[in-house]
Amino acid sequence: MKKYTSYIAFLLIIILAVAAIFHDRFKSSHRSIKYGNPAYEKLVKECRYYKTEDDYFTVKLYEGKNSERGTTWCSVTFEKPGREETQIFASSGTPGIESIGLCEKEIKLMCGKGCISIPVEDLESRFEVPLIYYNGKVMKEGSRLSDKI
Repeated sequence: MKKYTSYIAFLLIIILAVAAIFHDRFKSSHRSIKYGNPAYEKLVKECRYYKTEDDYFTVKLYEGKNSERGTTWCSVTFEKPGREETQIFASSGTPGIESIGLCEKEIKLMCGKGCISIPVEDLESRFEVPLIYYNGKVMKEGSRLSDKI
């Protein structure tokens, strides 16, 4: 019995080591997104805006890359306490979002020489239909190109 116990312990250690190495591939995402794939995204920047100590929201910038398909994209999400993290912006190709910032009335997405602004009062409408860019053009929900992101 002692012999089998050491084999079982060894197998358990190997399984835990493999799980620790690949944990980021298998973790579930609790983000509500329409475009992109959280399995291939990494968090680039996070900003938090406080109205009061209890009333705040967080905006996160993710960069996605799928080497197998040769695609890259950016995804911006909005999260508030008690609300699921939800995608409000997606971009494939250009513009590539380099950074994000917050001011009192808008979220600023910095891309190259330009800036895309999303007014804070428009965020509720972006929960259902994110702002979508494909190679520098704004896409409407349901358009042919919006499915390529």
